[in-house]
Amino acid sequence: MSRWTRASQGMILSVLTLLALVVVPTAQGAAIERRAAPPSFNQAPPPGEFLTLAQLGFTDQIVNGIFPNIDFWFPGPGEVNVTEGSVLRLVLSYPDILLPDLSTVMVQLNNYPIATYKLARETAKRFVAQVDLPLRYLRPDANQIKLSFYLRVVAEDCRDIDNPGLVAVIYNETGIRYQVAPGPRTVGPAGLGPLADTSIDLVRYPSPWFVPISPFPTTLHFVIPSSPSSADYTALASISAKVGQLGTLKAISTTVDTPETLPATVRNSDHLILIGSPASNALIRQIGASLPLRPTESGFTTIEGTPIPPEHGVIQAVPSPFAPGKGVLVVSGGSEEGVRRAGQVLASNSLRKLLSGPYAIITERPQPPAATTPARRWPGGNAGRPRLRG
Repeated sequence: MSRWTRASQGMILSVLTLLALVVVPTAQGAAIERRAAPPSFNQAPPPGEFLTLAQLGFTDQIVNGIFPNIDFWFPGPGEVNVTEGSVLRLVLSYPDILLPDLSTVMVQLNNYPIATYKLARETAKRFVAQVDLPLRYLRPDANQIKLSFYLRVVAEDCRDIDNPGLVAVIYNETGIRYQVAPGPRTVGPAGLGPLADTSIDLVRYPSPWFVPISPFPTTLHFVIPSSPSSADYTALASISAKVGQLGTLKAISTTVDTPETLPATVRNSDHLILIGSPASNALIRQIGASLPLRPTESGFTTIEGTPIPPEHGVIQAVPSPFAPGKGVLVVSGGSEEGVRRAGQVLASNSLRKLLSGPYAIITERPQPPAATTPARRWPGGNAGRPRLRG
């Protein structure tokens, strides 16, 4: 079986790749310009130079309303020694009819407030601020700048809510400069660390296989049996579709391989999702020593060595034995029914939130609650509720 992508498989959703929202205004902001991250987004900016919105491919951005917000993602400095002294150059304009005692802009770095400015009349045509970026809030891979405006032309109540004068322009001269010095990396262990939590635990699923808040494109690497069953295809499609729903603001692509066609470069450098029973997927058997629930020819055994019924679903999340810092997710069972159950849990918004630890055993077929029952409550007590043990 040759290597293929989901787009080439008629049995799977044709396209889940979506454009990333690099600029994300709120409903009250008018600058709803949606651009994909340019090819250079994954590259760190030159040390000591400003990386501007114009270089990232953006035009001037407009926001309006009383409480408009707008977010920008900038590439991080990478694996370098960043010191105190990094700055954001913020360039704005706004109408001089704004009330200077009430109108403000707050700057946040990775959701931490770092500066607030009054929008005075004398700087209405061109407002320029050099905003210090605290080292402890910087990340090595990507940094989010959020601008939160409060714009008023009338002080009483909200009589100006529809006033067209409630507007501000963020010029694409706005940019970030990282202060870099010789020496080992400081952003990361000494700062906030990478954007993604790389610890492997089902309670964090879909992270680290998919991190919704990361601005970078994501590729999901699935490994299915050489002769996949309908349950394998169903699990693959349902998990892909659910991740696609979670990732509506970023680019997602999917590759699907068999144990024989999986490139060593992918296996040794990225996260993997293995689907199928141990009997059908050789890669699950290959990593058996790394799994808390050991695979057998007929399924799995508990940590005490007791055989798990083949119709039970088995989900395991472990550090990859091939790629340090990466994870392997096993979606399995001793039969097609077991694989189907495991896939259904990961595709359910409510059931996947019950997962925690390195593994879960789904002892009953998942049944959704009745439409008339409150959220996360199940009719008839525990009847029909999947039992997750892990």
